[in-house]
Amino acid sequence: MKTMKKSIVLLLVLLLSMSMVAGCSQKKEKKEPEAKKDVFTYTKGTSDSGLDFNPEDYVTLGEYKNLSSYKVTCSASEEDLDSYIDDELTDDAEYPDITDRGAQKGDLITFDFVTTVDGKEVEDCTYEDYEITVGDEEFDETVEKEMLGKKPEDVFEVKLTLSEDLSVSNEGDDAVMKVTVKKLQQQIVPELNDDYAKEKGYDNVDSFKKAMKEQIISDKEEEMYASLAEDLMITVADNATLKDDYPQSLYDACKKAVDESINAEAEQWGDMEVSEYLEMFYGMKEEDLESQYVMVTQERLLIYAIAQKEALFLTEEQYQDYIEVTAAEYEMTVEELQNEADKQTLMYEAVYDNVVAFLYDNAKKETITEEKYQSMNAEEGEEINAEEEIEEGEEPEEEEVESDEEEIELEGESGEEIEGADNE
Repeated sequence: MKTMKKSIVLLLVLLLSMSMVAGCSQKKEKKEPEAKKDVFTYTKGTSDSGLDFNPEDYVTLGEYKNLSSYKVTCSASEEDLDSYIDDELTDDAEYPDITDRGAQKGDLITFDFVTTVDGKEVEDCTYEDYEITVGDEEFDETVEKEMLGKKPEDVFEVKLTLSEDLSVSNEGDDAVMKVTVKKLQQQIVPELNDDYAKEKGYDNVDSFKKAMKEQIISDKEEEMYASLAEDLMITVADNATLKDDYPQSLYDACKKAVDESINAEAEQWGDMEVSEYLEMFYGMKEEDLESQYVMVTQERLLIYAIAQKEALFLTEEQYQDYIEVTAAEYEMTVEELQNEADKQTLMYEAVYDNVVAFLYDNAKKETITEEKYQSMNAEEGEEINAEEEIEEGEEPEEEEVESDEEEIELEGESGEEIEGADNE
């Protein structure tokens, strides 16, 4: 279980909404979609997959119905509401340029910086057009203090010790950061009153707050659902047996999707090299990606096998409805969405959503509070950390070793043990 859990955490970050990376990164304004998919329900479709292989040739499904899960009851506290509204107001803030004074706390400052250690440039601590709010302690404290009073075009140097947040490659080293201030803006946050509420489409502040509270609860429910769906997929994978063989066409498609996602993410960090991106954010080398390609391929086979058995593939009409709703969610036209992602990828995302909704709908659910669920997850996280310490060199007790061996069911390429695949 521990290996699979750790793999899923990694792959979720790499692959979540993989086909939407470019489109989502371009979103500038927050808008409510015209329609929204119900993540809690599935739709019966067809067993005709249109694939060039039979998933059941590669997967032997175990138990996937009547699994244990939870129905988490969520609420919105006054603290939740205040924080959410603060974010909404900040999103609607105006930022006029400041030209007649230096930087003060609360100002938005845009700057370039180049960091050197012993005269050599630190690549992962050198950026252009970096933005922070002065005084929010979201950057280095020493640098932020030096920013007070600075104006656009001011250039200054600061001696500092690099933290992990600033540089993975040179953490702990003494460095010199050369900062060039490019723009200074004042943050003017609107006041929460009836006029603001009406501008947002509500009658008054009370109706605005009520809608925000409902949105908080909806967001929490979707977040809980995503976590519960992940847990169900882990169980389904643990109960299944996958061959160490797979369709080459599917593997090639998964490899392409993973590579495109990673490349797009790396480019968003200033054309960062893929090898540097993987090392910095995931502690991986490029050769480690092979096991990820295999796990993604095996996950697709698992999803396809359930979809085929339960008639959860989408008909053409259902697929057209799906992409229309998805395009609205991402504030895109259908044409733009289809240009961002090929039909095979979009269809898989639709089938994945349908299958996990089916698993959840057919699970035995115990009703618990969000506080209880979060507490359970925190305890589980502590257990995973303890297992990681064992992997680093401590000798586990014999019973724990036997338990882990019993849980390993899936085998990957070249005999590599794989306990499941992850959510795209």
